[in-house]
Amino acid sequence: ARRYLQASEFGTDVSGQFFASAQGKFSGPIEAQRHPHLLDGANQEAAWQAVVNVSGVNWSYTESLRAVS
Repeated sequence: ARRYLQASEFGTDVSGQFFASAQGKFSGPIEAQRHPHLLDGANQEAAWQAVVNVSGVNWSYTESLRAVS
């Protein structure tokens, strides 16, 4: 549960980043992962489209901001 609490404190400036334990660790503090495949915009878009296709929900970034405010 501690990880969920930590993630709940992140601001919108870290949206789109992937967080996990340090490389080679299975627990402990989470940190932003800097692997090249995680930073590839085409891969991110393909992953998003896969989620949209499976879920049937296409929730855009601007809609998510409206839902939070």
